[in-house]
Amino acid sequence: MKKITTILILTLLLTSCSDNLTNSKAEGIIRECLEKNPKYGTINFKTGEIRFNTERKPDLELIEKYKNLAIQGYILFDLKKTSKKYITYKVSFTDKAKDFVLETGKQSGFGLAPKNITITKVYDYELLEAKEIREMSITAEVDVTYKKINKTPFYNFEKQFSDFINMEIRLYKRTNDGWKYCE
Repeated sequence: MKKITTILILTLLLTSCSDNLTNSKAEGIIRECLEKNPKYGTINFKTGEIRFNTERKPDLELIEKYKNLAIQGYILFDLKKTSKKYITYKVSFTDKAKDFVLETGKQSGFGLAPKNITITKVYDYELLEAKEIREMSITAEVDVTYKKINKTPFYNFEKQFSDFINMEIRLYKRTNDGWKYCE
């Protein structure tokens, strides 16, 4: 009996100190990383002069989204010119939007004049679960599900309206420190 108890204790100690990556261990590592370096969803938000085709339903819907942000006080949406088929607005941010503006710049497209593009925050990530883990020698691929939380007023410009994001992330095994997701 003493021998069986000793073997059981040794087995428990060895498996509990194991460096194998479990779902709960992976979730803990990812959550710790998200506390240090929050992850968030972004969109490329167009500013400056924007021309809309008044005969296209998607453009009319987009105008309504811009108008809604203007009503809430996040952008200025000023009419510049109209024609039979097109309408042009000048779009700019107000001070109320500064917490959501991450980066501004220009983006050129297919021989057209560069457009003013602002990378804008639309939601934060919250880890729901780590699903499947595929361990290699020094890396592990982990399928995770995040939930979109703290949606900003710019969320209506997001293309994916699901509340959940499934993705594969990679964890790295450090020699002495165990598994890491971020430094």
